[in-house]
Amino acid sequence: MGGLHNFHPFEISTPHLAYAILGAYVAVFMMFSLFIKERLYIGEAVTSTVFGIIIGPYVGNGLDFRTWGSNDGQADEEITNEIILEVTRIVLALGVFAIGVELPKQYMRKHWKSIFMLIIPIMSFGWVISAAFIYALIPDLTYVSSLTIAATLTPTDPILAAAVIGGKFAQKHVPSHARHLLFAESGCNDGAAFPFLYIGIFLLLSPSDVPYAVEEWFLVTWLYEVALGIFLGALIGYCARKLMKFCEGRNLIDRQSFVAQYVSLTLLTIGIGLILGSDDLLAAFSCGTAFAWDGFFNKATEESHFSSILDLLFNCACFIFIGALAPFDAFNDPSLGGITNWRLVILGLCILLCRRLPIMLALYKWIPDVKTFREACFAGWFGPMGVGAVFIATLAATELPFPEGEPQNQAELVAVTIQPIVWFMVLVSTFIHGLSIPFFSLGRRVNTIRQTTSFGNTLSRASLTEGNDWLHRMRQVVPGQDIVINRDDEAEKGSLTQSSSTQRKESELEGKAAEAQKVLDETSDDPRVQSWIEGNDLVIERPRSDNEDDTEATVFQNVVSDDMREQGRHSIVASVALEIEKEIKDKLLIPISEQAHKSQDIQEGNRKYYAVNHKPGTKESIASKLFQHRKTPPAKPEQSYRPPSSKDSFNDSIDKQTGQSIASPESNSNSAGIRFIDEEDPNRDEPHIHPADKE
Repeated sequence: MGGLHNFHPFEISTPHLAYAILGAYVAVFMMFSLFIKERLYIGEAVTSTVFGIIIGPYVGNGLDFRTWGSNDGQADEEITNEIILEVTRIVLALGVFAIGVELPKQYMRKHWKSIFMLIIPIMSFGWVISAAFIYALIPDLTYVSSLTIAATLTPTDPILAAAVIGGKFAQKHVPSHARHLLFAESGCNDGAAFPFLYIGIFLLLSPSDVPYAVEEWFLVTWLYEVALGIFLGALIGYCARKLMKFCEGRNLIDRQSFVAQYVSLTLLTIGIGLILGSDDLLAAFSCGTAFAWDGFFNKATEESHFSSILDLLFNCACFIFIGALAPFDAFNDPSLGGITNWRLVILGLCILLCRRLPIMLALYKWIPDVKTFREACFAGWFGPMGVGAVFIATLAATELPFPEGEPQNQAELVAVTIQPIVWFMVLVSTFIHGLSIPFFSLGRRVNTIRQTTSFGNTLSRASLTEGNDWLHRMRQVVPGQDIVINRDDEAEKGSLTQSSSTQRKESELEGKAAEAQKVLDETSDDPRVQSWIEGNDLVIERPRSDNEDDTEATVFQNVVSDDMREQGRHSIVASVALEIEKEIKDKLLIPISEQAHKSQDIQEGNRKYYAVNHKPGTKESIASKLFQHRKTPPAKPEQSYRPPSSKDSFNDSIDKQTGQSIASPESNSNSAGIRFIDEEDPNRDEPHIHPADKE
């Protein structure tokens, strides 16, 4: 008994408690994931952040990650920043690598103009305007300090973008070309944010020597870190792709090792990138893009769903981590540059509304993959801030000197204020962007039926009279009215009269309508083609001719009149009603018919099998007699259902033992003594036994 004094089975430590809590949350979330994600349209980012806040030190006081690694149980900013930096680095690297892999093959080469517009002018505008709001609302910060903080809020977060835009509702209502564009942008602009960050850091650390700071920024950040990161990632991805194809061609690699490349290549790339001092996130995205450049890896792993499982687990853990680490006490601390609650709320609303939306609406006509005004609104709104912003803010805090007491200069002030501001913006963006996707539907699509069919009906068969619909929009000649050939004044030399200009516009609209009708007719049987109406425009999204994994959208402007749009609504409603009616009938009637049919087939097969294969006097014949004398009532089909004659189904019968087709009734009916029973045969309920067996 003396040894039991030292027996303490319940040892609760913070890591062990974290294992249990995280495991319990993920298990419960998975149980209800279908309802949460596909019925409520809420991704794992929102629920995980809420759960992290609940178990954190400010609500439930269950876990305090800031005390990890400290000897006295007090928060150590340096250790905490190292933990945050490495955790977010791994999650981001896996996320951007997966985005690079899952983009359509050669996507960056074919869509480089759109990516360039999002990275250079739109991202630069967001950086400058965010800095202006920070400078205006946080009184103690200079504009250079505001630029440093704004650099963390500029990029679109790949983790939150995948959790929000990759949901079921977005897949139904957001065109694939718009989703691919935002995925590609989020994959590369976290690494592209490094130059925006380091110009501010260099200016803060060398405020008296601006030319030296700019020179160091250009040579170190652009020519070394960014360029080397792109080259290094592309080289690793290219070599890995060639090696994998070589091993696959010689049967040297198994399928399990294919999916393991997600993790192994990501760790290899960021490891070498960090050793060489390059941009590791940009290297990971370049590696994923080069690795899946020809689509070989995508086809080899399309059934594994490994990346989705990996993303889900890491996303849940990371957003729980972010929610638990949120510094709520610093959101209202005037000593940190004048930060207060109301300033942060106003700052959050201003940045969400003005960071991307105005510049996107102004420049979307120069972005090839943004086809319509609604898509411009969508791309301008959905630029979420999440794990990437936390990573860059933590990186900036580690690069800048941390003050021992009160901040003595702008560099120290930014080091203590950047994380509270960024964390507040991340929480706001996570909840607003994560919950706003169901309210931002691109196009009124009915996804229970094929869009091409429904809108094809709108353009080709919706009218009650024959002819093309665009003819009904033209001016009609009414009997009894005068026909005015030209009532315009003589036009000036070199210009068209008003009637000529109108005729030319009508002719152009006729040509567009005919072209749209031709495209719909050619693609009416292709389920991959989707079409929808936005205003007076018709949008058709279809696979590219040179790459079926990628899509292209064509906009036919002003080919849809108000009457056609109203007819389209009625056509969609009628189509949906027919689909629902058909589905109900199928579910109610088909199982009964199938059951009767299968029962009839089984009985007929048994009769034919015993009649053909069982000879008198054998063990099988005796067993057959015993079996057949057990009278089994036949299946009673519906009144409207007439089962096929046994003569018709005889040739399709298969011997279950030999696998050979049974002979035709004409050649075996006399020799085998088979009776064919009709539906009206009064003896159909009696067992049918081989004539020889009756003896």
